[in-house]
Amino acid sequence: MDYQIIVEYRPKLRACQFYFKKHFDEDTIEIKVQNNVLFISDFENKIEIKFPDTVKHITDSISGLKFSENSLCFRTRTNPSKTFGSFERELILQDKEESINAYKPKIKIENTVQIYCSNCLQAISKETSFDRVLPLPLSSGTEDFFCHFKLPTENLLSPRINDCLYGLYFYRVNPCLFETDIIGENIFECPRCSTWLGIVNSSYIQLWNSTTIINDIPPMASNNSAINDFIYVILEAISDKYSGIITNKIVLECATDFKDGRYIYEYLLLWIIENNLMLLTCKNITNKIELKEGIVCKVLYTYETSKNGIVNEWLDSPTINSVLISKNMLHKGLEYLKDMSNNIPEVYQNVNNMNVSYLGKLK
Repeated sequence: MDYQIIVEYRPKLRACQFYFKKHFDEDTIEIKVQNNVLFISDFENKIEIKFPDTVKHITDSISGLKFSENSLCFRTRTNPSKTFGSFERELILQDKEESINAYKPKIKIENTVQIYCSNCLQAISKETSFDRVLPLPLSSGTEDFFCHFKLPTENLLSPRINDCLYGLYFYRVNPCLFETDIIGENIFECPRCSTWLGIVNSSYIQLWNSTTIINDIPPMASNNSAINDFIYVILEAISDKYSGIITNKIVLECATDFKDGRYIYEYLLLWIIENNLMLLTCKNITNKIELKEGIVCKVLYTYETSKNGIVNEWLDSPTINSVLISKNMLHKGLEYLKDMSNNIPEVYQNVNNMNVSYLGKLK
């Protein structure tokens, strides 16, 4: 996602931070602010940017002007917005809809289905039907255990032959659904394209939503999204639903290989520094622009290929949650964070040895 204009709007602070990925002539540039319209021009550009009605700029409030070869940054002050309340009274707005929905396998009870690799669309399981499709309990509560109490205690969270038990981004099925010759040791790979589809346990096969498809007919293409799973898992992991605490730091762990009888892990450390940030964006700069609105988290992140000092420090902290994610979620998620970070001018891309990025769905 490549944006030429990004504006961070903070109504409580009554401020907008502008990032332009475009060269402007420092000697001839002129910037004017009038209510919800900004005019910017130099010897070869004349641009009019219209803001949503909720954003009201204060005239002549531009500050922090910074030029570089291919970017321009500055701030403006804004008038109070009744939409978001004031310093005396804050309005709590409820989202009309969630942009990222909770994962649940699309399975109709007792319909005959097969499991397919989403990369090459090869069928990897026998034909089967599921009698029960149940969520696996999160660590913060026991309410979901009531769904599983018909099973013996020692097999409470292990799927029977006709069970599908699902988590935040994965599901577990019984090993009997697969031919024994394609079940490897610890790692479950597609027999055709060798894509890593999940992990093997003595009592279940755990498959990732973004690497497999459950369908009643052979699929024409995959509609699973590792990015959707990546964003959803992070938003869940920072909430109290996941572990009973609200946190702004999480560790995403990923097993990327299996050698000498043990998994090799890589780590993505995420620090949510700003939640529910309104981001106004534009992909292409023209003479007249209307900015698109989106709500994101502003994050700091670092990617570590081994369990070093900072990883151990975060994992040992009782206020930081850790989540095991799939290999393609890590790779796609890291690519997504880098792409979003590249929309910010280089001088603002790093803070405290961590990379700055945004997390959320933008238009």
